[in-house]
Parts: sequence; structure tokens; C-alpha cells
Amino acid sequence: QHIRNYATSRFCLAPAGYGFSSRQYESLLVGCVPVIIQDGVEMAFEEVLPWRRFSVRLNMSDVPYLPSILSAIPADAVGRLRRGLGCVWPRMLWLAE
Repeated sequence: QHIRNYATSRFCLAPAGYGFSSRQYESLLVGCVPVIIQDGVEMAFEEVLPWRRFSVRLNMSDVPYLPSILSAIPADAVGRLRRGLGCVWPRMLWLAE
């Protein structure tokens, strides 16, 4: 059910979990801009993937302001982030043989 919700949303929360959160990958694969909420954690493949071009990165201290932060992102910026998703999602998809 949450994947269906992701597919119809502009932004999808990817808060910190135990290690890397699978939520960021799930949101990428359905075209939802991940909102990564982790303080000081390096993202997977950060040295080769430009996360800032397809995600929003926030700190835990930003959580109380989340609605106003996300609503302040202009539609053209959201469009750029979503286009960035289109370029990166094939690199994030692993298929078992």
C-alpha cells in the first residue's frame, strides 16, 4: 500500500532507520522525490550519484517545519528533481537473476 501512496506523491519521506533506508530507493523507483531525513550520514554511492539533483536532504531538527519547507519548493524545482529521478532510477534498480 505504501508504494501506491509513493507513486501518487510529489515527495516521499525517507527518514533514518537502521543503516540505509530502503524508502529512498522505493520512492526513486516510482518517481517520487525522496526527502532524506538523516543527520551527517553519507548516502550510498554519493561519490558518483548527485543526490542533490533528485532528492531533498533535511536534518532531524527540520522535521517540525517539514510542511512549510516542502511547500516552499517551487514547482519548477520539483520538476527538475523529478527529471533527475528519471536519469538515476535505472542505476538504482538491481535485478536478481
